[in-house]
Amino acid sequence: ESRTSILNMETMGITDKEFSGDGVGVLNLSGVMRLSDGFSSRGIQSMCNDIQQMDSNPNIQGAIVKCNSGGGESLAGNALKQACKNFSKPIVFVSDFMGSAALNGSLGADMVVMNGEGSSAGSIGSFISLPRGLREAYNEQIQDIYSDTSPDKNKDFRAFLEGNEGPLRAHVTESANIFRKSVDDNRELNAATRDSTLAGGMFFAEDAVSRGIADKVGGINDAFDFIRAASGTGKTNQDSPTVPDSPKLEDQQREIQQMEIDQWHQ
Repeated sequence: ESRTSILNMETMGITDKEFSGDGVGVLNLSGVMRLSDGFSSRGIQSMCNDIQQMDSNPNIQGAIVKCNSGGGESLAGNALKQACKNFSKPIVFVSDFMGSAALNGSLGADMVVMNGEGSSAGSIGSFISLPRGLREAYNEQIQDIYSDTSPDKNKDFRAFLEGNEGPLRAHVTESANIFRKSVDDNRELNAATRDSTLAGGMFFAEDAVSRGIADKVGGINDAFDFIRAASGTGKTNQDSPTVPDSPKLEDQQREIQQMEIDQWHQ
């Protein structure tokens, strides 16, 4: 009898690994999200590549993203969202902490599970952090010379250097509005709390579900149950068809739970 495989996408190349049975890919999204790889961290582009490879692998029937991230680069969130949308199999976010770009990425998933009552989600918005004294130091140390045909190049930053923060603020506001619209388009927000949901706050699990940015409070078992129900049907758009239970997936649930218990004892 073939054995269910749990695939940690960060430690193996799925095109080089041979296994039998139905597999569920488990991806870990943690820390600051950046699009490109760093010296000691994987970027979101690598995660998107993993998702694409899982999609083309007939032995993989779904994916779980274990999320503990407050966000990062907006480009990273957009890339992850699109990769999840393009994934033709069920994909579920199981989130301890899901803010900003991480929440943006979850907009492409079929289901978002808040991992217990103490988990939280939100921070829908945009901002820029600049070092204090940057304007003075830059103007003192650096001279930029632009071509006669590039009057608008870096114009927002150039205005900042001249003491005008308005253009940069307008740019950040436009970015936030794009994010807010994406949440509106991809989640069924509670109309009564919509404005406050999109204002940048963080919300504990039950509140996040009530507001419409997550689907339920539960745990990783709910992700496996969802993938079991949706297996073989393609994208579900949060609709869970009823199919017979799979003993293989039940074995997989027990195995990943034991992996998590072992990690706590290391």
